Amino acid sequence: MLGARASLPIARLKNHFLQLLKENDVIVVSGETGCGKTTQVPQFILDDMIESELGGNCNIVCTQPRRIAAISVAERVSDERCESSPGSKDSLVGYQVRLDSARNERTKLLFCTTGILLRKLSGNKDLSDVTHVVVDEVHERTILSDFLLIVLKSLVEKRSNQPGRKLKVILMSATVDSSLFARYFGDCPVISVEGRTHPVSTHFLEDVYEKMEYCLALDSPASGAYFAQHGEKWKHASSSVNNRRGMKNLVMSSWGDESMLSENYVNPHYSSDCYQSYSERTNLNLKRLNEDVIDFDLLEDLICYIDENCPSGAVLVFLPGVAEIEMLIDRLSASVRFKGASSDWILPLHSMLSPTDQRKVFQSPPENIRKVILATDIAETSITIDDVVYVVDTGKHKENRYNPQKKMSSIVEDWISRANAKQRRGRAGRVRPGLCFCLYTHHRFEKLMRPFQVIACHTHFIFV
Repeated sequence: MLGARASLPIARLKNHFLQLLKENDVIVVSGETGCGKTTQVPQFILDDMIESELGGNCNIVCTQPRRIAAISVAERVSDERCESSPGSKDSLVGYQVRLDSARNERTKLLFCTTGILLRKLSGNKDLSDVTHVVVDEVHERTILSDFLLIVLKSLVEKRSNQPGRKLKVILMSATVDSSLFARYFGDCPVISVEGRTHPVSTHFLEDVYEKMEYCLALDSPASGAYFAQHGEKWKHASSSVNNRRGMKNLVMSSWGDESMLSENYVNPHYSSDCYQSYSERTNLNLKRLNEDVIDFDLLEDLICYIDENCPSGAVLVFLPGVAEIEMLIDRLSASVRFKGASSDWILPLHSMLSPTDQRKVFQSPPENIRKVILATDIAETSITIDDVVYVVDTGKHKENRYNPQKKMSSIVEDWISRANAKQRRGRAGRVRPGLCFCLYTHHRFEKLMRPFQVIACHTHFIFV
């Protein structure tokens, strides 16, 4: 275990990090995926405090954006330190999330969600008993994390002017715009760490079409012709006559004249110049495609293709929400490929599951059975599922948006950013070389996706 920790890229910067932490109140750690920052940085601080004979006064709080990350990282760190489970009598590591806690009076390193720390601040405004705060995954820029940074900046300044121990703050992320956070905290130092991921081969949508010889049917919900027939309410339509062209399209489709129907729609993002090296079938698919719709037929076929043709290894599928996860579970469970015992290893992973159900994704399946994990963006950062070799990325997630005209907030489906896409891709290469199948085009990834995720405070309505 010590050898594995020493081999991580972050280990080479341990002394440099500790020296900067002694000289500065705030540090930004910008580490690529797989560098070990999430598990090692809090331990660097704890071990240094113990070696300095200050372990009794040490109280490190490390925030994670999600419950499963806080729990799994705490368990990993406790295991690395050869201690019992978090919160036990002989362990210095603990965790606290909503409705679940494993800590005691000996806990010196606490992993918790951002909301737990903010709740603690409501009762202890100075965090007088806390010596270090480590904020992981700051790039996600949620309302809670941004508010926490505002509070921490004020606290750092306040406690630096008071007698007693200063508050030290460490900000960490794999895709952070480090200069932005460094400027906010008074040009604090930035440590950049190289990642250590295995090579991941990426196949974009056009490559998936080509490899599988897939043909997009005109009556598929992902087809533009289907959208033209069913109108704006295609997702919930029980009748095809729901727009001004609905009656004409219904008659055309009943006569079997699909060619006339398909001529009305051309994918606005399709350019034949980008796909000259691809087959006519692939070009026709891309021309017909409605990119805003997830093609569940393709998704099901792709998972079955991986199971049939690729070596052993778990499959991690990123979907936008719980409804999409349940839909794909139903489809896969009904397929011949995943019938019987295999259906027991089609596992959901989202925030509405209990911690016990979430932990099932870390278990190993029986021999000759492939584990398929259907997850929201909860699996995008912090957690490592050791046997994941294949990632299927739909490129979508759900965001909370505020409509000032309607004065209402709603959950909307939107494209992820390039930073999110790279994080998802990195899930396939944590422990061995992997494959990532992206259900969006290379053109979209390079030209249309935002570089970073939209800041939550720009899309939410905040009560003051």
